[in-house]
Amino acid sequence: RLVLCGDNGMIVTVTEPVTPKPGEVLTGVALKRPQLVGVIRGRIVREADDWPAPRPSIHFHGPYDDHAIPMPNCTDGRYEFTGLPLGSYRVHAYAEDLSGKSVSGIRLTEDRPEAVVDFRLSRGGELKAMVVDGDGNPVLEARVAARSLDEAGKHGDDDSFACLCYPMTYTSSRGRFSLARLAPGEHFVRIAHP
Repeated sequence: RLVLCGDNGMIVTVTEPVTPKPGEVLTGVALKRPQLVGVIRGRIVREADDWPAPRPSIHFHGPYDDHAIPMPNCTDGRYEFTGLPLGSYRVHAYAEDLSGKSVSGIRLTEDRPEAVVDFRLSRGGELKAMVVDGDGNPVLEARVAARSLDEAGKHGDDDSFACLCYPMTYTSSRGRFSLARLAPGEHFVRIAHP
């Protein structure tokens, strides 16, 4: 089995046998790009009135991408990702002054190459607190991030906190912080200090 990483960051696993002759050096491998046929589309609106969300942003994670990609062309609350490889996706949406939401388990298959994922975002809540060390002293410049727990009470992997759709801030000189735009429900709060 041979794993290659192209200039564009796409990782490809070669499963066909490669048998070099003694002393032969492999100088290149022809990679077949996956067939791009899938589409994910939908709307991002305010829950209160179904109007398009202000300054929306949407990102997705898929089978050939471990990083979120911003969707700049979101007009009238509508978005669309086209030319996607078949596989599983997770989509995150957020907008100015509204709480973010995430939908995972979106499967694009040969039978169902299109998915419609609509987001209704609400105003959200706010969490204010203080971070202290073991002696009760305020912790300065600690990074504080939050994300909603899923139905099973899990908060996902640590990399998920890197997505800009989750509220994040730093503690003040008094160790205080305020996280806004929290979706209704339970949250996992992660605090990190260098």
